[in-house]
Amino acid sequence: MMRKSPFKHFSFHTFFLLLLLLFSYFFGAGVGFCYNKIGHHVHDSDCENWGLCFREKGKPPEANASPSELAKYDAYFRKDTEEKILYLTFDAGYENGNTGKILDALKKHHTPATFFAVGPFIKSNPELVKRMVDEGHLVGNHTWHHPDLSQISTKESFQKELGDVEQVFKETTGKELGYKTFFGVLPM
Repeated sequence: MMRKSPFKHFSFHTFFLLLLLLFSYFFGAGVGFCYNKIGHHVHDSDCENWGLCFREKGKPPEANASPSELAKYDAYFRKDTEEKILYLTFDAGYENGNTGKILDALKKHHTPATFFAVGPFIKSNPELVKRMVDEGHLVGNHTWHHPDLSQISTKESFQKELGDVEQVFKETTGKELGYKTFFGVLPM
């Protein structure tokens, strides 16, 4: 008997919104400073910016903004739930022959995922990107050059990193990227 996918009730747009969860982890103010990869305890002063704090390795993050405050900005935080849900995300930076195999496996198991794609990946792999969209996966904007966004000093440079990906994605798929901010990623 085939198990029903827990994602069946989500629309394409809902999944696209979820893809931004990972993007918000890297982009959100203060998030990169709240958790280091070693998993050390962070101090209260590390969580002064609006974002997430990872105080204890393996535990859900803490938000320093309430759900009602986030709602004012059309942003979301994880629900307080004990239900275990896994969201699959892939960094589609440069194709090395595995993306098609990953798509095959996801299709076989009726499992949606999110692919964060950089501009050159979309431009050089249009059929894979179209397949992602056609098979119900989300494609997220991972910027054109994959820079450290905290090091971009002008609004124009930042907009170009995102805008160039939006343009090539629309040229490739005929669809537009939309954006939502989600907080609640647990680092691996």
